Amino acid sequence: MKIYCFMTLLIFTTIACFIGLTPFDTFADEHASEKVSDVKNGKFGIGFHTDLPLNGISAKYWTATGVGFQGLIFRAGFSVPSEDISASISTLGGRFLYTVQEKARSRFYLGGGANYTLMNVGDSEEDVNNVGLGLEGFGGVEYSFSEHPNLGFAFEIGIKFIRFNADEFDEALDLHLTTSGTVGIHYYF
Repeated sequence: MKIYCFMTLLIFTTIACFIGLTPFDTFADEHASEKVSDVKNGKFGIGFHTDLPLNGISAKYWTATGVGFQGLIFRAGFSVPSEDISASISTLGGRFLYTVQEKARSRFYLGGGANYTLMNVGDSEEDVNNVGLGLEGFGGVEYSFSEHPNLGFAFEIGIKFIRFNADEFDEALDLHLTTSGTVGIHYYF
């Protein structure tokens, strides 16, 4: 688990640094005078967001001042037929976003959020349901191509603290502090 978290952090840090430090304005159309805020601020976006192994839908809204709000619904499940074990995770979360730097086609932002998670682990004899509460802090980049200014591609890295009521779980499932790397795509109306 520690190797997976380290590799996730390394990969997403590399991607975020490349995206954040690349002068995207040099790739943009020379005649494009609109900033990302001109196209997306004051608009509602809906799309897909993944925080492996969770995948879900996301709604995002950026205000005229560069402050954003995001709601997320995630769902994941897996089973091990040979062991007769299955598990599912459902998460409902809310996030606050703040624009730190903006370029013609990209914005760098910082944010934080909270989530409520339901976890079900079961076998042929019994099911164990548990509730978790989580907090997160992250940094991200949202980029739009000049050909599709209403479509935003987001890459984020951060840390999460998730605490399950571990009475019925073993200590391995009582997650404390983890790294996260997420990818999302939103279309703004």
